[in-house]
Amino acid sequence: MTMLKTVFSLLSWSYVFLQTVVFGDSESLHRKLGRHLIIEMQGVQFDQLNSIVLMENYFRTACKSGNLTLLDINMHEFQPHGVSGVAVLAESHISVHTWPEYGYAALDIFTCGDTADPEAALTSLKDQLGSSKMKVTRLDRGLPIAPEDIQAVRSDDL
Repeated sequence: MTMLKTVFSLLSWSYVFLQTVVFGDSESLHRKLGRHLIIEMQGVQFDQLNSIVLMENYFRTACKSGNLTLLDINMHEFQPHGVSGVAVLAESHISVHTWPEYGYAALDIFTCGDTADPEAALTSLKDQLGSSKMKVTRLDRGLPIAPEDIQAVRSDDL
């Protein structure tokens, strides 16, 4: 019977996941905890995407625009080209991976809290990078089920 409860619980979570993420039904979230922007930019100049100094400055400006609290930035410059980096925020993070040879950047902005404005941070990054084409996937992150409705599964129940 315990195994049946576990399977039912997993199936319930799968349904909620599919409903929330795959089908985009953010209305089913019990409590919204954050906003997540997954961004693809194209048409960016090579030099804009190949400098950790520039990218760090872009992140700092985006944090100010989005009312985000910057805690730390860590960037890595690849050879012969490309940059990967993350800005750790009190509200969560901004990350980037670039392919300058294709004029392409993959970015991620995840924020929590009522004062954070990830859309303003995104606008700042787009303007600074000069992207000619951008695709954004927006997700609400949070609890799909009320915590009191989740039945804890102990390892000795399996």
